[in-house]
Amino acid sequence: MEMPPKGTITKKRRTGLVIYARAVEENPGATQEVIHGWVADRARHWALTFKWDVPEFSRGKEYIREIASSRKWLDTPWHIGIFAQHDAHHLAPNGHALQDVTAIALRVFAGGLRVSARQAHWLGIIQPLLGPLRTDSDIADAYAFALEYSALERGSEALSRVGGAEQSIVVETNNVVTWSLDVMINMKGFQPGLNFNLMDKLGYTNVIEGSPFKEGDRTWLAGSDEVKPLYYLLLEVEPRLAERWNWMTAALLHLRATSNWDFETRTRAVSAWGLNQVEDFITREREHTKDETFGSEKPWGSLTAAEQADVACKLAARVMNSSKEDMEDIYD
Repeated sequence: MEMPPKGTITKKRRTGLVIYARAVEENPGATQEVIHGWVADRARHWALTFKWDVPEFSRGKEYIREIASSRKWLDTPWHIGIFAQHDAHHLAPNGHALQDVTAIALRVFAGGLRVSARQAHWLGIIQPLLGPLRTDSDIADAYAFALEYSALERGSEALSRVGGAEQSIVVETNNVVTWSLDVMINMKGFQPGLNFNLMDKLGYTNVIEGSPFKEGDRTWLAGSDEVKPLYYLLLEVEPRLAERWNWMTAALLHLRATSNWDFETRTRAVSAWGLNQVEDFITREREHTKDETFGSEKPWGSLTAAEQADVACKLAARVMNSSKEDMEDIYD
């Protein structure tokens, strides 16, 4: 029987690496159990789309270990100075893209998450192709693409190491390319509201037949589990907040402060310096809102649903009115 060339990786293993890379990207700082659970929860999708079965946890841990990057700092929270800190200036977003990358990072942070250095690198490359940031959906699209490019890069690096090749974002020997994502970005320019499920039809060229990303997975606009109730409350009382990314960003940050949201130091939350800034913001906001008509000195959890909605509605109105002059026309 003829043996495959040295360094050749089976399609099953290649598919598994790409899927687990996406799981790691989606769950920064999570345990191996959580990452494997994310994959297992989508077992039906993998079976129908790729004819790929979720392995036992012991094999899943092997995939996760193989995906671990030698450049771990790339997967830590981004800040403007991080590329200089690691002497990787060539990966930093350039001056023209930096404003958009910072805006996306701020909106993601308002939702209780953080953009990684790797994602910021990709945002700097792809954001000029996506156009101006106006709405919350524009932020969602940009962040979605950043997650997918980052996950594909992680899978590519893992395939390189496993196959014995040099690390590369594009690994020709294992057929990992970004072309289908490139097509999606350019199609978005002339087909607004493009459904990401189209990726299933385009597929990753010669990698796996389809996309490992499901439409239902794109929940990062709502933010972390702790922030989602506040996000949906704001949308319910004032849907127009989604018309401007800066409105939703400001409203989320203010409501998190007003509702005594617990800012704990977590792997994917904030650095020690950032935590101090957030705590200062919360203190100032709570003092400020005591004299506001929408403020309440009662603990958020003790408010009725109607009282919470009233606070959110008045806060949304304040944010929209006060931000019109300062922020509304930034990207007009």
